[in-house]
Amino acid sequence: MPSTDPRLDDWLKHNGSAETVASLADLLPDVGVYLVDAERNVILWSRGAEKLLGFGAGEVVGQPCLKSDRLDDHMRTTPVTDARSLESEPLTLYHKNGTPVAVRKSAQAIFDDNGAFRGSIEVVIPDHFGSTGNDEAMRMRRALRAHNGHIGRAAATLGMSRPTFWRKRKKHDI
Repeated sequence: MPSTDPRLDDWLKHNGSAETVASLADLLPDVGVYLVDAERNVILWSRGAEKLLGFGAGEVVGQPCLKSDRLDDHMRTTPVTDARSLESEPLTLYHKNGTPVAVRKSAQAIFDDNGAFRGSIEVVIPDHFGSTGNDEAMRMRRALRAHNGHIGRAAATLGMSRPTFWRKRKKHDI
């Protein structure tokens, strides 16, 4: 944890650290910022997280962050409790409507003075540039499943035109 100036501690004491953290999280409208406690339950869910994944804070706060309807391939990432931090780890999450969302996750674990895990600060950023090769094929298959095989909707979900989707579908043998 970076060292802080005593003036920051004083400022937080007078201005409220919870409100400050929530305000900081909401400064990033297109980025999901959330905090988890020692039990890995979500304790803060930003507006950016809501926008990115479609789940409101009321649906997520108090729930496990690894809830299966939001997370697909979490086993590919190292738990922040083991790594202490993650930087730009590729991950696929699910939007509330069922469509996959490719993101990059960064996280910082927080430990107490005795070394016990107290929680973490986690950030997910849309991964608009990571869709190549097998990852792209995986996203295309998931989009097709999410839209019951409807090519136009699957293509739109992935930000592709229908002709581009068809070409890539043939390329990936989908």
